[in-house]
Amino acid sequence: MLDRFNARLTTLPLRTAIALAFTLILLLSGGSLIWLDQRATLHLLQQQVDGQFDGLVSGVTSRISLQFASADAVLDTLAMAPPATEDAQAAGLVLARVLANLGETAPAVRSIVTARGDGHYIMAQRDIQRANGRRSNAAYTVRIGEEAGGTATETVLRIDAGFAVLSRGGPQAVAYDARLRPWYTMAAAVPRAVTTPLYPFRSGRHYGFTLSRRAQTDAARVFGIDIRLDSLSASLESALAVPGEHVAIFSPDGALLGDSDRLQIDRPLDAAEPPEGTQLTAWHIDTAIFAAYRRDPASRDVAIVVEGQPLYANIARITVNGADMVVASTVPAARFEAPATRLLLWSLLVQAAVVALAFLLVSLASRSIARPIVALATDVEHIVQFRFPERGPPESRIREIRRLAGAVDMLALTLRTFSTYLPQGFVRTIVAGGRAPGLGGRRQPIAVMFTDIDGFTGLSEALAPDELLSQLSRYFAEISDEILASGGTLDKFIGDSVMAFWPLPPEGPGRAGAVCRSVVAAARRVEALNAAFAAEGRPVLSTRFGLHLGEALVGSVGTPDRMNYTVLGHTVNVASRIEQLNKDYGTRILVSGALRDAAGPAFAFRHVAARPVRGTQDSIDLYELLDAVPPAEAPRDEEPRAEAAPES
Repeated sequence: MLDRFNARLTTLPLRTAIALAFTLILLLSGGSLIWLDQRATLHLLQQQVDGQFDGLVSGVTSRISLQFASADAVLDTLAMAPPATEDAQAAGLVLARVLANLGETAPAVRSIVTARGDGHYIMAQRDIQRANGRRSNAAYTVRIGEEAGGTATETVLRIDAGFAVLSRGGPQAVAYDARLRPWYTMAAAVPRAVTTPLYPFRSGRHYGFTLSRRAQTDAARVFGIDIRLDSLSASLESALAVPGEHVAIFSPDGALLGDSDRLQIDRPLDAAEPPEGTQLTAWHIDTAIFAAYRRDPASRDVAIVVEGQPLYANIARITVNGADMVVASTVPAARFEAPATRLLLWSLLVQAAVVALAFLLVSLASRSIARPIVALATDVEHIVQFRFPERGPPESRIREIRRLAGAVDMLALTLRTFSTYLPQGFVRTIVAGGRAPGLGGRRQPIAVMFTDIDGFTGLSEALAPDELLSQLSRYFAEISDEILASGGTLDKFIGDSVMAFWPLPPEGPGRAGAVCRSVVAAARRVEALNAAFAAEGRPVLSTRFGLHLGEALVGSVGTPDRMNYTVLGHTVNVASRIEQLNKDYGTRILVSGALRDAAGPAFAFRHVAARPVRGTQDSIDLYELLDAVPPAEAPRDEEPRAEAAPES
């Protein structure tokens, strides 16, 4: 009782410990900050704005670079494996699907185009009406251009989000030749991806870059991906950190690419008149920044005046994939002109003492909290990788961490126990998928194995239950180890029988050969175990194996509350019947002709019979698997032994 009382006194909730430490730090720090004067405040704010601007520049660079990286990866794939263009509509739908997938990581990508040397082109675009916020059933537009007799025509398909064609327009004559566009001429000349300089797209209202590359098998066929930069405006608006801040991105020649006030981008910043409906203040700020940049492109910090208001501006030039852009941010100068008091010498000493004390408290608190949490996080990472920790839980005086340590230990015990009752590969799949399994499965080719111990009924009557269980456990371990080592799934133990299966991928006979090799190795291990049993004075467990190859349903069956991961189907039943036929032919490992054909030439088989088995009308060739040796060293397809009567 006393120990429990002392434990209550010496532990604190995690939230209480953190709140007390940081509240004390904030109270002491806030009391000392009142001594800072105007110059110190101005210096700190200026550093903050500079730091935010550096972060803004880094974010813009990263965002644009991400668009290029994603587009470049897709472009490489298209160049290596271009879609066929015999059916232009089908090729356009393929490009639309690629565009949809690319939109997840590169929303600035608005279109994908491919063009050939004969003037034929296919372009998939995001639907303009939907992109501009207007209601539209179409998600994509596919343009198919052809040239015949010196006349260029274009057919336009509008496609919904499910990639169904909603409408078809044209063909109509157009004055567009993809072969004359910079993205085509640049890519057709070199065997690598190229990036165009900043230029207005076909609409004339949007600026951006085109990343293009010619096909590896046809130098006259070029793929291009358009990256529009006007989508940066939304990112700039969300990046504003100071009231009154304004951010803009423009090209060195004055093309406005993005604006935190979302100005309409359809004319250069040195135009005599602003666009209609433009916020004049934002337009005047952008034109003033551009004018300052043109006066001194190397300047970073400048002061400008817009509509009588002084502004502090940061300007930086960035380069992404060889394309130059200018990022600029302005903050009202009034933000740096607040009244301030004189800075007293002893206030600096107090501030230093407070900072030192706060640092000590935070260091002690973070050390006591972080160390056990890091240890527990490491344990959890090992547990989900099925590497169960052997050491005890980390020490901590915080109650919540102790509870967390207990939960982690219980997690390890639960997962360890769970993986002993189900196939470990299946458990790993559940953990990796991050969601609970459901009922259902899928058909796939598999090899199924059944085993049986000869005379087990009499053996079980003669041995005491504990002796029988001990001997069976050693027997099952030998067979199970071989099954799991070869990538098989141990389905279940049925009395003295073992049921296992191996998924067979379509790559070739290698997997079926591994199954045969595993079964032969298991039979040898059983022989060695029987020798040990005989030396111990125990009865031997003569084992028969039956295998069949075919399609079956692999998955979870049962109810939502109680499921079993297994295989179902005719293939399973035939494998069980084949195992039973060992009694008729005096064989040890009996396999079907389907497995024998898939196993390849590295095994010796002996043809036993061709007969139907119970549950099927078709005749099945039966072979005895002799050993994993070259066919020349063992008989193959010998005359069968005397056949037993067919199963009824």
